[in-house]
This record gives sequence, C-alpha cells and structure tokens, in this order.
Amino acid sequence: MKPVVSKFTAPKDGNSKTENEDSYTISPEPSRTDGAYCYAVTDGATESSFAREWARELAIAYRKGKLCNKAAFITENLLKIQKNWQQEIDSKESSLPWYALEKAQSGAFSSLIGLKIYKQGTWEAIAVGDSCLFQIRRDQLITKLPIEHSTEFNNRPFLISSLNSKNSQLAQNTKFLENKWEVGDSFYLMSDAIACWFLQQDELGKKPWERIGIAGEDRRQERKMKELFLQNIIDELRENKQIRNDDVTLIIITLES
Repeated sequence: MKPVVSKFTAPKDGNSKTENEDSYTISPEPSRTDGAYCYAVTDGATESSFAREWARELAIAYRKGKLCNKAAFITENLLKIQKNWQQEIDSKESSLPWYALEKAQSGAFSSLIGLKIYKQGTWEAIAVGDSCLFQIRRDQLITKLPIEHSTEFNNRPFLISSLNSKNSQLAQNTKFLENKWEVGDSFYLMSDAIACWFLQQDELGKKPWERIGIAGEDRRQERKMKELFLQNIIDELRENKQIRNDDVTLIIITLES
C-alpha cells in the first residue's frame, strides 16, 4: 500500500497567509512506533486569541502520537500541549499590547480531525469539532466523520481549548472510529467551510470528490499546479456564495497498490 497525498490550505479572502488559522500535518513515512501513516487538520477559532498557534500545536502533537485515539490519553497529554502553547505566548509577552495578553487569558480553541492508516488494512480516526473526514470507495461516499449532514454545521461547535478548565466536556464531545480500507480508497480531511460544501453537494446527488480529487504524484511542478487548481475552485465557490469566507484546508489521501 502506498498513500499518495495532496494538500491545500488558504486563508480567508483578503487575509495573508500568516493570518491563516488552520493547520495540518502529514507524515511522509509510517511511524516507527506503530507503523501508521498520520494525517490531521486543525482549525483554530478566529474569535479566540492565538488560535493559529494552538491549532499548530495540536497538529504537531497528533503527528507525534501524543493525541492517540483513546480519551484518557487525550486528556493526559493535553496538559503538556497546553504548556507548550502557554510558553509560546509568554515568549511574546514583551511585544504584545495589554489587551492581547488579557484576551489570551481566555484561551485559544481549535477543532481536530486526525487519521491513522495502518499497512495491515485498517484505519482509525479521532474528531473534535467540525473539521471532517470523508472516505470514498468505488466512487461512493461511505464514511462521514464526525458530521453526517450539512445541516449539523453551526457557529458554536465544541472545540479543544488551550485551557484545561474549559475541556471538562471533551471526552463526550470526542468521536472515534475504526474501520478497514481497500486499495483505491480515498480519504479527504477538511476544515469546516469546505466540508459543509462537500456534504451539501453529496446531498444533491453530486460527487464533489470528482471536482477536487486531484491526488497524484507530488512533484514540485505538479504540486504548484494542484494548488492553483484548488485555489481557483475555492475562489469560484466563494464568489458564488457556495462556501463562506473562511480559512480552507484540505488533505487528500489515495491508497494505491
């Protein structure tokens, strides 16, 4: 089995790349500990402070196996991840205005969708919030996590906080799923804006994966072409009001023989 991966991330229209509060992680090689390929998308909440940094910490932690798919370990390891985030904020303290520091005391928030693919033919995923995973097999959408229908998206999803005091409901708002893969399957990991559009299109009987499914050999020239192709699609969807103006991140994994 060989995962062929494409990725795309873009900030809100009108924002710079440094203002993109989404993050992601891709492991090009299987983990030495469990042999799994790791992928994750995290989406920092715009209304919270230093959400970009928090989303990045969560993505890195997932790739390193610190957010494994068992609730007890999530809570245990979050303390260490939260400490890393706080240290980064503290390092910027001298250059920040008082109101930014005050807002940081309320914490940062982020979604997480993480996927581990094992060579033995299985996969497992973890989801908190409204970033999504979709599995396509033989041109059919067979798995949706954690949201099943586009009407389930709202403005107040439960998110992982950088403050432990605000994670008391984390366990009951964390979803896990394990299943099997076949050669030819594709997995799509997405932040919420494009995930909502993806589900809406599926509900209309369309196949959105055909429009954005451009996974292929990730050579430099091809990668730039793919990114331009996806940027044009996102620009068109925004212009036609089919998706809201939000940061967009997408990872596509196709399992080849």
